Amino acid sequence: MMHACPEDVEDCDLHQTVGFMALTAMSIHALMDGFNISAGFNAGTPAGIAVTASLLIHKFIDGLILVSLLHKSGKSDASAMMYCIILAAFTLLGAVTSSYSFNMIGSSGKSFLLGFSSGTLIYIAMADILPRLHKTNDRLCPLLFSAGCLIILLIGTH
Repeated sequence: MMHACPEDVEDCDLHQTVGFMALTAMSIHALMDGFNISAGFNAGTPAGIAVTASLLIHKFIDGLILVSLLHKSGKSDASAMMYCIILAAFTLLGAVTSSYSFNMIGSSGKSFLLGFSSGTLIYIAMADILPRLHKTNDRLCPLLFSAGCLIILLIGTH
């Protein structure tokens, strides 16, 4: 819902946008990636391997994009490496912490979390595939997202 630059083909001054807030947002993203790996393995080894393989490809592309953005914003190679290490640590942290919490959740909760994980990945993929989404300011999006989560919760309880 928020991007530093409207579109990748437009000129963009990154000197002010790649900093603490970008690292914070990407760290949350990395935590979710770790959660997705844990959710995949919780569903079974084949699912875990498939999710991990997909996320490894995703992480490789994320790393290329991150380093490119950092270099464009004037960051050094050492700084770019530090950002990548921090994000890798957050992915590991997300996987480890969520794997412990999965042991305390019932099967319906695990199903919900696996669905949430899948939905998150699908949303991110579609938002990047459909760049028109970044050009519109849809005020209903948070409401519709919340309604979708409520519907999933209601379906899951029956």
